[in-house]
Amino acid sequence: RAPAGTDAIWRLERRADGFAIRACDDRRQLALDLVLTTDRPVVLQGPGGYSLKSADGEAASQYYSYTRLEVAGTVANGGRSVPVDGTAWMDREFSSSQLRPHQSGWDWFCLQLDDGRDLMLYRLRDRNGGVDFALGTLIAADGTVTYLTADDFTARSQRIWRSPATSAPYPVEWELELPAENLRLTVRALLDDQENVSQHSGVYYWEGAAAVSGQQGAPAGGPATSVDGPATSVGGKGYIELTGYGEGSRPPI
Repeated sequence: RAPAGTDAIWRLERRADGFAIRACDDRRQLALDLVLTTDRPVVLQGPGGYSLKSADGEAASQYYSYTRLEVAGTVANGGRSVPVDGTAWMDREFSSSQLRPHQSGWDWFCLQLDDGRDLMLYRLRDRNGGVDFALGTLIAADGTVTYLTADDFTARSQRIWRSPATSAPYPVEWELELPAENLRLTVRALLDDQENVSQHSGVYYWEGAAAVSGQQGAPAGGPATSVDGPATSVGGKGYIELTGYGEGSRPPI
């Protein structure tokens, strides 16, 4: 397998309505030439963009997102260029802090629902696999932001996939619930094997695309109707990141 590398300049250009990306790997004959545009405002993930990562306030990041970017352009593979279009989500997060000593990793979700809402959730796990700290953001179709605490949502693993490469057990299907919104979602990986394994550092984790389905208006454990009327179906797409699964797998940051 040819090593990665290129003599060309990779470019990420900020524009008034979005971004332009041009990048290539000549040795592997891969290239991206994309324009991403949005008419939605930036979402600050936490008040002022300050996103806590521990209950003691000692760990945090600066974090913002563009949750709906319309994408158009080309992707080249093996010298063949293919036109592409779709919807993207861009995150920018930076921090000088690390996981707390008692934390082992995190489960992170970004979801674009078909009704125009967007949802970001994350849970940091303790050494026993329990939830140590969790926060989220629900973005309405009009851009209104609601910040969520650990009491506002639950995330339950429904199915485990074990990596043949690292033996790490990853939860690749989830049930998410936001009781105050009467919202229940099932999030399933589009492919089980979306594990990333670094050949240099040995770090491994799972991140990849997912499909979203569920119901709006059905209370947990109750019938598919509520005081607001019958439940309606909810669909969408998303992305999941899972770290700290497997023997000795603890992310460095």
